[in-house]
Amino acid sequence: MEILASNQQYNHGVANVTFMPGSRTDWHAHHFDQVLLILSGRGWLQIQGQPRQLLQAGDSFTIPADVWHWHGATDDSEFVHIAVGADPNPLATEWGNPVDSF
Repeated sequence: MEILASNQQYNHGVANVTFMPGSRTDWHAHHFDQVLLILSGRGWLQIQGQPRQLLQAGDSFTIPADVWHWHGATDDSEFVHIAVGADPNPLATEWGNPVDSF
């Protein structure tokens, strides 16, 4: 992950995130809304209690505050997205368990 912007005055953070094929986050939640802007590749996003969704270049997705979710690359593609959050610290995340199955 590469932090692109972090601004306490305007209360936001922006990061460029690259997942190698087959890699993904653990379950996690942000205490702010997060917008994912998909730049390249294909990846999965799953909101807890819902089926996973395929995301690809050109897609965007808003994850509401305090919603448990995970995201990462499909098995056969890299996945690159910009993450924009209403918090100057994009690393301010509550982490949970690894994703067992989907």
